Order: sequence, then structure tokens, then C-alpha cells
Amino acid sequence: ISKDVIMNITVPQQLSTMWVSLDASSARAKRRVKVWLEYLLWLAYLKACHPQISDAETQVYQRVAVFSDVTLINTGVTATQAQQYIQQWFNIYEHAQTQPVVLPAALMLILAEKGKSLEWEPADNGRMVLANFKDLQKEWDKSDAFLPFSLTDKEWSKKHQDWQFILQEQDATALLKAAIEQFAHDLYQPIDQYQTTAEE
Repeated sequence: ISKDVIMNITVPQQLSTMWVSLDASSARAKRRVKVWLEYLLWLAYLKACHPQISDAETQVYQRVAVFSDVTLINTGVTATQAQQYIQQWFNIYEHAQTQPVVLPAALMLILAEKGKSLEWEPADNGRMVLANFKDLQKEWDKSDAFLPFSLTDKEWSKKHQDWQFILQEQDATALLKAAIEQFAHDLYQPIDQYQTTAEE
């Protein structure tokens, strides 16, 4: 990836148009993002190692993950698009090396766990903004005062122990909003577009 970053990935050994995995866990937001990134890396790998495979061919390849509650199907992305989408993730990685980026995957796809999706609309400056930010903010700001469990281990909450340590006295909600405005559309809109679910 770069001189400072090496990535080992596991992909199907045989050249196939479908990669299927089984997982006894539920399809929580973080797992949905993991499967998405596996899909993108698989397509990028195919382009690098099998240059004879065309974009038209890779567009029909499927990364299917069967979870206990739903089956996730990732398809429709070309290998060239996959490389571009991966670059967006590396861009945020580079940015996060210098300052905290408050954009937890567990929060960004929490709506998907409830059968909803992120809604985007154009802003005056031409960028796409999250129309249902308030739905995410509600989860992010949730209090555990009346919950039967603590939020300190919930990665989608600003009360998570890591966020408490990283952000300390900073305005967590303002940082979340800024990160969503800057990065979320490029990272998460393609997931909404190309990842579908089939109920079990």
C-alpha cells in the first residue's frame, strides 16, 4: 500500500465470480463495513493479479456474507471503481494519522441494522450532505442513565471508552458532524448503493 503500510488479505483461492462466507454472528454495522471492504479489496486484487479480467466481468462478481439474521450481498462495482473506493478509505486513514476522525463504522451503519439507510441531499456548495444526521446524532448522544447496560463498550456511542479517551473535553457531536460532512458520503454512499440484504 505504501512504504509504511503493508496489508495482508485473504481472498478465495480459486478464481470465482462469487465469494461466500458464513458467520454465526448478526450483521452489525461494523461487520457490514468489514464485508464491504473485503469486497473492494478482492476486486482490486483481481485487477492487479488477473489483468485479463475486464471491469464488465468484475461488475457481476458477488461478495456474499451469510449472517445469523440476514445475508449481505455486495455486487455491481467494477474493479476500477473498487480501487477508487479503497483510495477514499486510505485518504481518511492518512487524515486520521494527524487528527482524530469521529466517524465510527458502528454508528454510520447502525440505521442499516434497523432496515433504514443513510439519506443524502445536495447542499448549496454542491457537496452531498446527510439528511438524516439527527437519527445518527440521537444514537451518538444517547444516555445510558436509564438503560440496563453501559454504553462504554458500544463503539457507536460517544460514551465509548475509546472516544472518551480520544476526545476528552472536545465537542464530540461537532466533531462527528464535521467528519460526516467531510468524509461520510464518499465512504458510505457506495455501501448503501451496492450492498443489499436478503432476509433469512
